[in-house]
Amino acid sequence: MAIRVGLNAALGVDVTGGSTYVDLGCILDMSGPDASRSDINVSCLSDLNDVFRPGPGDGGTYSFNLSYYPSASKNRILADLYAQRAPLASWQLTFPVIASTTETRPVETWTGYVNNLGREISRDSLISQSVSVKVSGDPGYTVST
Repeated sequence: MAIRVGLNAALGVDVTGGSTYVDLGCILDMSGPDASRSDINVSCLSDLNDVFRPGPGDGGTYSFNLSYYPSASKNRILADLYAQRAPLASWQLTFPVIASTTETRPVETWTGYVNNLGREISRDSLISQSVSVKVSGDPGYTVST
């Protein structure tokens, strides 16, 4: 099994919902999505134990932090996405290659909207912007190359 670290991972967005992604630049960290599926109880009164089936899925939320400067185009893109209500943006996470010069960088894609923006300013670190993207539909765990 290949072991990967986050070095050279990249995050991009297409604000029109298409597939022409703009690189969001200096991503500091990222987590998610916290995808989940509800449980549907299909138990009968005669069942000794509860019986469940998988219900609808919730694609979850991606959260990330990136370097922040108010007039930087990448930060303006995210602020504009937060301010608008539609359409959903397309997002792309590009993974780093391990050591091969012939390997194609795997990518995961999903659609969603910015539902949370924040920023952090401290004396001894980068000024950063925190962003949360609510996934609409498939959370993007299917990898393509």
